[in-house]
Amino acid sequence: MPKHKEPKTPRTFDPLWIQKADNRLVVIKMARERLSDLANDLGGDLSYQETVLARRLIWLELLAETIERDVSEGKADVDIGGYVQRINAIVGVIRLLGLKRRARKVPSLAKVLQEHPEAEFRAAGDDAELETGVEN
Repeated sequence: MPKHKEPKTPRTFDPLWIQKADNRLVVIKMARERLSDLANDLGGDLSYQETVLARRLIWLELLAETIERDVSEGKADVDIGGYVQRINAIVGVIRLLGLKRRARKVPSLAKVLQEHPEAEFRAAGDDAELETGVEN
């Protein structure tokens, strides 16, 4: 059975190519959204190692989905062995990163108030609002 065609790596590598890529391309937009979602699920502030694994996970997922699409369209040149290898790699990376969402580290209210002494806390019925004078 012929192998699934792998994407070609550019001759010159730019480690920030994903950040510089055209967001109008659906696959780039999907990759960025998924990477952002994954980073949020992992607590938001990823180490270098977690970032490397997260990026690889997203691309492995997209490659596996490409094969799934090809199968659903009845293409005969699908490499099932390559697909199974990708799924196994995905499972391995997910195990390294963790299967559960992590809470994002946020500062305590006391720390926020200490950093923003100008902040004014107003309680209004069931709604509470913190005004720091900084616009979002």
